[in-house]
Amino acid sequence: MEVINLPQSAGAAALLGVLFHFVVCQIEFELVMFHFMVAFVLGALGLVYAVGFLGAAVIVTSFNTALLGSIGIYRLLFHRLRKFPGPVGAKITKFHATRLAAKDVQYYKELAKMHEKYGDIVRTGPRELSVLRPTAVSVLYGPNSETRKSTWYGQTGNDPKKCSIHMTRNFEQHRARRRAWDRGFSIKALGTYEPRIKAKADLFMKQIAKSTAEPMDILIRRVQLPWEESCAGELAIAQNLDVAFAPGETGEAFEKEFLDTFTVTLPPLQLVFTPRNVS
Repeated sequence: MEVINLPQSAGAAALLGVLFHFVVCQIEFELVMFHFMVAFVLGALGLVYAVGFLGAAVIVTSFNTALLGSIGIYRLLFHRLRKFPGPVGAKITKFHATRLAAKDVQYYKELAKMHEKYGDIVRTGPRELSVLRPTAVSVLYGPNSETRKSTWYGQTGNDPKKCSIHMTRNFEQHRARRRAWDRGFSIKALGTYEPRIKAKADLFMKQIAKSTAEPMDILIRRVQLPWEESCAGELAIAQNLDVAFAPGETGEAFEKEFLDTFTVTLPPLQLVFTPRNVS
């Protein structure tokens, strides 16, 4: 085991942490996140082998401390969202939102409180804004918008050819694939959907009428979500998905095969992610 100058090595590691942040803040870190994690683990193991556990711990701690400190200072003082109002904790880390959501899993109430305090536009994360302003809709979601979908949508991969049109973040790929959908939602095409959707709406109202004594959350799970799935099948893939929502059925098949998984996996995601990030 090689003897090293530990203070000097710790200082070099701290400098490397700051330089690393300077490099990665120029790009979307999510694109290289897993590569970095693998490299970090391998590097830490290599340090343990080279200088021992104590030396490796000091060097790794110095690197992480400098990296996190640089990130915090940058997000507070130099980030392009620094002038937007919001809680200080939210400007530094998304764990601030996680903590609020973990109170009673009703983050929307906490978000409403922040808007009451800070106004229509609130910085709710280091790279995230929550906007409650009608005029922003066309700017963010209109045809001429230059706002790209958040990195949350990259969870299925960064190759636009291997993800759905809903999840793609590539403007050109989205525009090309959208043309087929535009034909499907033309005025003429929408007219052909009306009789089928009306029939499903009538069935939906009958199911609601049968269930007036049920609590609303149970009613949504048992009736509304299967109905939405059925309508989506007609519009998106031209297939009848009424197996889970047929006359006399209660939607247990839908709930068993899809909804339970959905309700188990979604809440943890809601603690960490929100619809739109700003890089």
